[in-house]
Amino acid sequence: MALSEVRIRNLAVIDSATLQVEPGFTVISGETGAGKSLSIEGLRLALGERPRQDVIRPGADRAIVAAVFTDLPDAAAALLQDHGIPVEDDLLEVMRELKSDGRSTFRCNGATVTRAFVRELADLLVDITAQGASMRLHDPLWQLSVVDAAGGEELQKVLDAYREAHVRYLELMNAYRALSRLAESSETEKEEAASHIAYLEPLGLEVGEEERLQDERSRTAHAAARRQALETLHSALAGSHDVSGALQDILAARRELQKVEAVDPAIAELALRIDGAVTELGDCASEAVRYADTIEADPARLEWMEERIHTLQRVAARYGSVELALNVLQRSHALLDDSAVTPQELDQARLRLMEQGRAAAAAALQLHDIRAHHATVLQKQLEAELHSLDLPHASVIIEVAFRLPKEWEDGGELDLDASGADDVLMRLSTNPTMPPLPLGEGPSGGELSRFALAVRSCVSHVSDASCIVLDEVDTGIGGATAIRVGAALRSISQERQVIAVTHRAEIASYATSHVLVEKVQDSDHVHSVISHLHGEDRVEEVARMLSGAVTASARTRAQELLADGARAHS
Repeated sequence: MALSEVRIRNLAVIDSATLQVEPGFTVISGETGAGKSLSIEGLRLALGERPRQDVIRPGADRAIVAAVFTDLPDAAAALLQDHGIPVEDDLLEVMRELKSDGRSTFRCNGATVTRAFVRELADLLVDITAQGASMRLHDPLWQLSVVDAAGGEELQKVLDAYREAHVRYLELMNAYRALSRLAESSETEKEEAASHIAYLEPLGLEVGEEERLQDERSRTAHAAARRQALETLHSALAGSHDVSGALQDILAARRELQKVEAVDPAIAELALRIDGAVTELGDCASEAVRYADTIEADPARLEWMEERIHTLQRVAARYGSVELALNVLQRSHALLDDSAVTPQELDQARLRLMEQGRAAAAAALQLHDIRAHHATVLQKQLEAELHSLDLPHASVIIEVAFRLPKEWEDGGELDLDASGADDVLMRLSTNPTMPPLPLGEGPSGGELSRFALAVRSCVSHVSDASCIVLDEVDTGIGGATAIRVGAALRSISQERQVIAVTHRAEIASYATSHVLVEKVQDSDHVHSVISHLHGEDRVEEVARMLSGAVTASARTRAQELLADGARAHS
């Protein structure tokens, strides 16, 4: 996965700009105040960060930021699919429109989404560390994942064993709770269930019965009228004892046609049509007689149907419908059938739960012990790495607190989750006179960036994000340290895309691509312009970063740095 593009419009001093990002290690440089961190801010905003008040360019009523990703990781693609968001050619555009009234609209590939969804998606795409805007470092679950990654296969095996015990514990807990609910069913509930059964069971209810009876009742109530209509039809067609019917008259006319049909084809055609009509009318007359003979008035059946319909309507009024009444009947049977939980069954379920609870607690404690050991090793590694990154007084503490009491009281519910019973908190201090503080409270943005870099150097595969973004990674460091930082970032970029905002030429020289942000003064306003540097343009920018002005000596040193950076990973 790679971030390929960041588009910005009307964001602070940026009128309209596009940052195209290559795989590998990209640096963003520019003079102070040029707006180089705005490209990172635009990415953060697109991925759901809360905006500052003056984020929209003066004179504009809205700002638009967008980030384009390619080669999406499986987890991100699955999340998009689950939410019905179309993905074509493995490409994702996350866009945000910020309005001056404070409202925002998020879209993923054109589909409107929520900020919460974008934040969830962002965790799978990019890892940003910037002043006050770390998307992961402050997260206790991320800190826990760092410790687990540091533990490697040894810790993973213990974690897998714990998770098996935890899943079994949850299964037994759910089974015990279900039995307890059944055993605790009140006598009132049981009496009510018995009452429903006594009332509904004898009725023999069926879904759709009332509709069928309504149809039959209507036909039965009109039996005499239906029979009379059929007899009238038969008389009209076939006649009675002393009156000829329509069929006799038509047959007489047909005989007259027969005399002349041989000499007139049109009359012959009419004769054929008359023959068909006579046959059809004869069938109708016969059917009318047969059907009329089947119709009988049945007062007793009619009375029964009236009473049955009334009963069904009372049931519907009481329960909402016959179908709902049948559901109540089914639940009532289930309650009375299943509520006969014996005390022995409940005790056995509780004993099984307690036994598995002890097993899960023991597995959680074993997991805690190995985590605490690797946390101690990791904090020493991080301190050594931070010292090499020009934080000589850095002190790291990784607390791994176990939530469970050493002895679990039988019958109590364990405070366990899928990761165990540990709460991890990372603390950092870079001042020898100050105690280590949580990452979200004490360290500056530059210190957090170097802490994130140290974590990446000490622990591989910390997160699923394939893009790492660092702002202020070079704050307060000298040239030798900057070279080590640049080399570390170039090394990380062999496996993950790295983007860093920097003032240091030494760091920039290790990048595989270089982006410059410049402030341009027009007649009516100031805006920032983003450009990609190559060849001599890059040499000049590195030279400017070295001395503030492009001198001959600065150019020579810039060429040396760029050559060293190219050789470092050639």
